[in-house]
Amino acid sequence: MFGNWPRMCQFWNMNKPVAVITGASRGIGFAIAQKFASEGFNLFIGGTNLETISKVSNQFELDYGIKCGFYAADLSMIENGIISTLSPKEQSS
Repeated sequence: MFGNWPRMCQFWNMNKPVAVITGASRGIGFAIAQKFASEGFNLFIGGTNLETISKVSNQFELDYGIKCGFYAADLSMIENGIISTLSPKEQSS
């Protein structure tokens, strides 16, 4: 479903659970992502603004010591389509 999900899994420690959360750049989605991160889950988060979701992803990694992939897409607009707009974060570790 996520297009490049298998590639993203290669750099995640799959001994940890992974939570996939949309709307994670603010509000309830952010709070849910924060809770999962605080429980040690790796994350794959989405939001509508690439710059914002990228910053949130970086902050979760710094604050909680997890790995966090992200994408930017407006899922309310089907023509944007998640598969064509995925922007995975490259991990160095």
